[in-house]
Amino acid sequence: MDKAYQHFFRGGFPNYKNRGGRQSFQSPCNTREINWESSTLTIPKILDIQITLSRKFEGKIKTVTVSITPTGKYFASILVDQDLKLPVKPMIEEGNTLGIDLGLKDFVITSDGIKIPSPKFLRQKIDRLKILQRRASHHRKGSGKRKKANFRVAVQHGG
Repeated sequence: MDKAYQHFFRGGFPNYKNRGGRQSFQSPCNTREINWESSTLTIPKILDIQITLSRKFEGKIKTVTVSITPTGKYFASILVDQDLKLPVKPMIEEGNTLGIDLGLKDFVITSDGIKIPSPKFLRQKIDRLKILQRRASHHRKGSGKRKKANFRVAVQHGG
């Protein structure tokens, strides 16, 4: 990260590294802290980043990973060490036990015989996805309209 910012001050922006389709960078050491009152995150060389916190946590911050989605949204994933010990596994009682089978045809089948059907969210929106992908493929590579069309495909995917 230090090398990226040295390049930045010489006239270029830091580049995200593409690993597995998602662009991200990690801040594994040095200063990482959260100000709960002002909702800001501080990582090395970047001070007071305004954030929206999903929940409050306690413990030592180990790593902060900042990533960008295909739709241009930024997320910070924070790894925290809370020094908690594993809980003791309770004994299994026959009266309170329920077996759950996750499947493809049915989402859940319990040992009581209850079947919950699969929601199939993608199948409900697959026709719209086909249309948007076809529109994107018909635009010239590198053009602004193709970028807009690919953005619409990413939004349809939920990214």
